[in-house]
Amino acid sequence: MTSAQSKNHARSFLQKAQEYLASAHDNRDLERATPAAGDAIHAGISAKDAIVPERSTPARTSSAVARPVNGVVRVVW
Repeated sequence: MTSAQSKNHARSFLQKAQEYLASAHDNRDLERATPAAGDAIHAGISAKDAIVPERSTPARTSSAVARPVNGVVRVVW
């Protein structure tokens, strides 16, 4: 991702985070706790996406490795 693309990506997610946060405040004011909590969570995720660059390689799905030890397969974390 180029520098310009990275900045556009960050701006996009920051805007989304601000919209979710505003919605969370509105739902809280209307005493709708569940939608407020959901919007707050999404605001946090979007804010994280705005400041943490995308991974260039896929993340490992697990850190567990099966290794035989004395003839028994054990999962090592």
